[in-house]
Amino acid sequence: MIKDLLNKGEWRKAMAIEIRDVRRISRSIDSPRKYNEAMLEMLEYFKCLEKHGLLK
Repeated sequence: MIKDLLNKGEWRKAMAIEIRDVRRISRSIDSPRKYNEAMLEMLEYFKCLEKHGLLK
């Protein structure tokens, strides 16, 4: 599913799914904030790629 979204250029939808999965997993290990910093870094990187037209 993620691969299909990426192939269609639907980066935001793919990232939303990934973020939901990470949040679900972190809640399941009783550490809901464990990956927040990493997800914020990922979002900033995505914004940079998008701003410079590096996503296809």
